[in-house]
Amino acid sequence: RTEFQLKLTSDFMSGIGQYLNEPRRPEEGKNNIWYHRRDTDRVIVFVHGVLSHSAGCWYCSGHDGQPGVYWPDLLANDPEFRQYSIYLGGYFSEFTSREFGVSDAADQLFRALDRHDKGQKSVFDHTTILFVCHSTGGVVVRYLLESNVETFVDKTVGLVLIASPSYGSRWASSMTLRIVGRIYQHSVARELQWASPILRDLDDRFRTLLEDERIPRLAGAEACENHFVFRRRYLPPLPQVVKKESAGRYFGRTTMLPDTDHFTSVKPASRDHPVYTFLSDF
Repeated sequence: RTEFQLKLTSDFMSGIGQYLNEPRRPEEGKNNIWYHRRDTDRVIVFVHGVLSHSAGCWYCSGHDGQPGVYWPDLLANDPEFRQYSIYLGGYFSEFTSREFGVSDAADQLFRALDRHDKGQKSVFDHTTILFVCHSTGGVVVRYLLESNVETFVDKTVGLVLIASPSYGSRWASSMTLRIVGRIYQHSVARELQWASPILRDLDDRFRTLLEDERIPRLAGAEACENHFVFRRRYLPPLPQVVKKESAGRYFGRTTMLPDTDHFTSVKPASRDHPVYTFLSDF
């Protein structure tokens, strides 16, 4: 009985310790908020993917009594990034979003980045803006940049695209997601299908933006996942959600992040995670 009581006490204290040491995160579903402000002209803007949000997209769950890890929190406490404020950007992305498509998401995000909160300067008041985008977030930000060139023409802009389906995903073209798109009338589910009209058009327009240097100080880097969401030991591997040919189209060599899937590619458990070093190198 004593051993059992000790184990219960130990498990309880471990759970309390893990809870108390959890990194600060916004409420689930809450986007477009400042995570960490500094007196600086540089800002990192995290933009999540479809059917996601700022609280969960960048969070690696804890285990064995250890607290979870939140990528914006890692950056906020990293001396290498001490010159950057951190903003959690997002857009409406639910099963119920229906006709709220990529253009609507880009418009919502743009208005949030232009907003002055309690007299503080907006994201657009910074001279250097670094976008860190997961999946559909990269499509939304490319649409935002191409549609609002005049806002960025005098700024230094970084664009880090991670597992972003710039030309679509064949998984989004699968029968299951086609049905979801039709049943829920989900615009983004339809727009993310391989070589969809909106993605082909945006691809052409964004390439022209880069070729004509319409945003002179725009630089970027692209990375893709390494394997499918789950792996089957004795069966042939399934293709990635976003393959390299779609994830890398604009900025030269595409980095494959080892031992990551579509979701873990943006959930670093430490500064040694490949996506963390990818951002640091950029």
